[in-house]
Amino acid sequence: MKDSVFGENKIQYQQHTEIKRFFVNVSWTHKIQIKQSDIYLQKKNCLNKIKIVTSALISSGILAIIFVDEKIINVVTACISFISLTINALDKTSDYEQMYLKTKRDSDALWELREKTLALLYAVSYNTLSEEKIMQEFTILFNERKKLYSQLLTASPEAVNQASDAIYKSKDNNYREEEEHLIPEELLSIKEQRNDVK
Repeated sequence: MKDSVFGENKIQYQQHTEIKRFFVNVSWTHKIQIKQSDIYLQKKNCLNKIKIVTSALISSGILAIIFVDEKIINVVTACISFISLTINALDKTSDYEQMYLKTKRDSDALWELREKTLALLYAVSYNTLSEEKIMQEFTILFNERKKLYSQLLTASPEAVNQASDAIYKSKDNNYREEEEHLIPEELLSIKEQRNDVK
């Protein structure tokens, strides 16, 4: 709901609205990157477990105990070796370890950007900075986001769905529900009309 000061200071209202949307956007991207890093970590761990099991089966000699027929042993060993080689190739090709580390670093950087945006939102909501200073700070954050976003790995639909479930279902360009879930309640509206804040 709009405060009465909105009509008196449209620039302050516009800045407040724009920074809230910026905050929501960064928060969503941060959450998606976290979920994507979790997915990469799960895949990496799954491949490692399969490699351990297949290596143990091949080298332990347990197949010779289970199967008496030498032909069956050879066929089963060949199948397990094939699976092991395929898993190793997938692991090297996909490099889930590096993708996990990158998305984790990116999510950390997005968290820092989110916190800086939150601090700026406090400044607008409580009228502690001038319009010019707000615009300067917001421009810095905008450029930082642009640089970060240009380096992000493409997120999977699974990561987006998990992020949506974690924050609640999104509604296209309607940010109100996200604002209510992501932005502290005391920052949802402007508390003080801007005068001559430096």
